[in-house]
Amino acid sequence: GEGGLGNKKSLGTAAPVFPLIALFLLTGLIDSSGSLVEKGNRLVREKKYQSAVESYRKAQIKRPKEPIVRYNLGTALYELYDYREAERELEQALDLAKDTPTKSKALYNYGNAQYRLGNFDQAIEAYKKTLDLDPKDQDAKYNLEFLQKKKALFEEKQEQKQQQQKDQQPQPQKQQESQS
Repeated sequence: GEGGLGNKKSLGTAAPVFPLIALFLLTGLIDSSGSLVEKGNRLVREKKYQSAVESYRKAQIKRPKEPIVRYNLGTALYELYDYREAERELEQALDLAKDTPTKSKALYNYGNAQYRLGNFDQAIEAYKKTLDLDPKDQDAKYNLEFLQKKKALFEEKQEQKQQQQKDQQPQPQKQQESQS
């Protein structure tokens, strides 16, 4: 009548092994690249961008060729105002992305980073490419129009400034004729 459970002594010696195995498996799950990305996404929703970046970087080590990881990392870096680093990660995401939605989102955020870096032409180009991939992207359309207007105003002001500088340049002094 033992019912196959074994005696208490053998159960007692097996018990300490189980928590170690369970802990190892749970940590393994927590550190998988997918769950690291999910953790990063949760941290972004909580606006804990620095912690999200750390989570995405760990995922990136495990899956360096994963465009979603690069995209998420670039987006979190953008939220931390690290536009240079965001630009690099979003470029990587673009190089690695195979599907249109990922490419489209990466291009859009790349355009935002370019705008923040003062690279209006690259930003405009990124928004145009975003619209080529997803013509219904209203945010890209708005940003493109906004930036084109802003660029036109900027160029107009530059021309005015150059004209003013020409107008303000001192005229060469006229030589007095000597009277002899």
